[in-house]
Amino acid sequence: MRLTYKRFLCFMMAGVLTASLATACGAKSEPKNETNVTKDTKGTEQKEEPENLPVVRAAIMPYLNSVPVNYIKDKGLDEKNGFKLETVPFTTGAPMNEAISTDAYDVGVMSTATVYSLATYGAYLIADFGDSAGGTGIYVRPDSDIAGASGYNPTYPDLMGDPDSVRGKQIIYQTGHVSHMTSLKWLEKIGVNADEVDIVNMEQASAYQAFLAGEGDAVALAPPFSYNAEEQGWICVADLNNMDVPQREAVIATPKAYKEKHDLLVAFTRALFEANEALRADPEMEAQLLAEWYKENGSETAEAVVKKEVETRPLLTAKEACSEELGAATRLNAEFFVELGTLEVSKLPVYDTNIVTDILEEAIGYGK
Repeated sequence: MRLTYKRFLCFMMAGVLTASLATACGAKSEPKNETNVTKDTKGTEQKEEPENLPVVRAAIMPYLNSVPVNYIKDKGLDEKNGFKLETVPFTTGAPMNEAISTDAYDVGVMSTATVYSLATYGAYLIADFGDSAGGTGIYVRPDSDIAGASGYNPTYPDLMGDPDSVRGKQIIYQTGHVSHMTSLKWLEKIGVNADEVDIVNMEQASAYQAFLAGEGDAVALAPPFSYNAEEQGWICVADLNNMDVPQREAVIATPKAYKEKHDLLVAFTRALFEANEALRADPEMEAQLLAEWYKENGSETAEAVVKKEVETRPLLTAKEACSEELGAATRLNAEFFVELGTLEVSKLPVYDTNIVTDILEEAIGYGK
């Protein structure tokens, strides 16, 4: 069930979203959605009451990827699209994945942990809806010898660190999180094996606080903590963009939901991209909603920080989502984890069967 978070009623949309998402992808206009109407004995259409609408349970986290999901609920885009949205909160992707087998939700939004959603829990990737590469990096203190070592890999000249400065160091990151991927990519590119460093697994908030308190030699952080790291004067020695590692926020559907709730998944996905369109059109509103969302979840974040996150981690419009290969980032992540031995090579075929385009095709005209 959705927690009773404070509603974002003070941030009303400045205009009415009229553009057809399907048209944005070059498809014909979608037929009228009739899932929320009934007809009386005279054949006159009457809108179905919200309490009678079918429910979609969406798993969310205290990050930017959940702002458009909340927007769906707060702006009534769920009822408009013929369903009732309930949100199910999780702290990170790992427990969200574990809850798949308990039928705790129907859809979820996450980034790197999507690799394991499919490979371990049999979920389906049904949409990519946000760029999650921006702002995720490895940070050290200004006096670190890692920051003094640069140019080791000429293919990635902006990276700092080399085998001599990094081996034996303690690196704090969150297992199964995008910070995990960032750390492994960085070590690979500077010639250091993961078993040559001391890894400490902490959730993002704890990792930031631990490093602030003097623990560890390097910390891998994603927004908003990475932007706070910059305010502390910590040095970013590597990030996903300067390592050419694309990342996407994805929508996963549980196996049960994918098999039994096809039309509802289409409706949810259509509503999600409606929310994305509205938020992209008004970055000030998006930043305000993000700041409020962080505050509700116990993280006071400066205005400049949320604005930077909105700028560097854009939500995808329907047109943008239609212009790229669905699941490409997840495939890349999976292949990398196989190389490192953290994912069995026998799992790779699941990314051919469980990255599916049918929901996106119906929702926004993907592939047309």
